[in-house]
Amino acid sequence: MTKNSVLAIFLSFSISFISTSQVVDWISNQIGYLGHTCIDEFGSVYSAGQITQPQTYNGQTYTSAGLQDLVVMKHAANGSLQWVFTAGGANTDMAGDITYDNQGHVWVVGTYEGDMQAGSFTLTNNGQKDLYLIKLDAATGTVLLATSVSASGTQIGQCLSSDANGNIYFGGNSENNGAFTWGGFTHTGGSTLDGFVGKIDGQGNPLALISMTGGGWDTFDFMEATPTGGVFVTGFVTSTTTTLGGNAYPTNGNGKHIIKLDNNLNVAWTAFFNSNGN
Repeated sequence: MTKNSVLAIFLSFSISFISTSQVVDWISNQIGYLGHTCIDEFGSVYSAGQITQPQTYNGQTYTSAGLQDLVVMKHAANGSLQWVFTAGGANTDMAGDITYDNQGHVWVVGTYEGDMQAGSFTLTNNGQKDLYLIKLDAATGTVLLATSVSASGTQIGQCLSSDANGNIYFGGNSENNGAFTWGGFTHTGGSTLDGFVGKIDGQGNPLALISMTGGGWDTFDFMEATPTGGVFVTGFVTSTTTTLGGNAYPTNGNGKHIIKLDNNLNVAWTAFFNSNGN
């Protein structure tokens, strides 16, 4: 094959590649530090993160009530800003994850220090850090519900997902003896990081809870609910044996996990595997 033939093939491939490359539809400035997103069936984008200092956006100035506040933004499918929501208190309040429930609502899970104000709802802090859940009207950003998992020690709101029936699954981790009782369910966390997954209905009523505990780190960090109920969760395991839902599993330490929980947060199956690094 001649050099000219090779060049012709290369140019043909390059032109074909360029002609099918992606095009940016829109770009928007952000308020604060946005690290979590989800979309609805109309293509609207919801983003959650933190705001620390006064920032002006579309002629409106937003600022935190304390060291750091929750901020949630909605953009329509064409990129136009629909609304901005902020909530917090005198200390640090962070977003852990965000999800759309296919019922016209956006939910946010996260962690707050000190009392937190979310619309007309006041969440009381009873430990070092507590977990919050906030439900917003997707059309307006109005707070419809704010609730918490609050006790001594630390409860961190880490991940969030929803099923087709509008049920909400949230994952988190406790630390510093952050055991708690929530809706008749009990999590027996110790001094190290211990994971838990909770399930509520669309009105915020507790439906189920499962814990994962051990002598090391046993965390729930990411999740995805199935449309028909149940949820997949992943995280870290540094305990040589972890207790999940009352049953002991050998894990060998220094590993990761993928776990499937059914509609009632019973263990469907587990996969523990060793892996160095993050």
